Amino acid sequence: MNVGIAAVSGKYDTFVKIIEADAPNSCTFEGQVTGPTGTISGMASFSLKQKEAETEIDYRAQGLITGALATISTRILESIAKTFINQALGKLNKEFTVEV
Repeated sequence: MNVGIAAVSGKYDTFVKIIEADAPNSCTFEGQVTGPTGTISGMASFSLKQKEAETEIDYRAQGLITGALATISTRILESIAKTFINQALGKLNKEFTVEV
């Protein structure tokens, strides 16, 4: 993954491990992102619920941020996290969408 924010720009290695899965209902995983300006380690889980013709996703995450990454304001970090989550969900949606 490449990040282009000036204070933390660079290449970050990403590791993700599934801890528990109840396909297609829920999944819990842990991971680590390491790069030139710090490390983010954490755990996340999500569950899927059918709501009429749509699927609702509930997700929760915890993380520990170290290095220069930890000096970024919480508001900016939350915005970055939401962007990454939306990108990941968009990719999952493309993989799981069935054309009829």
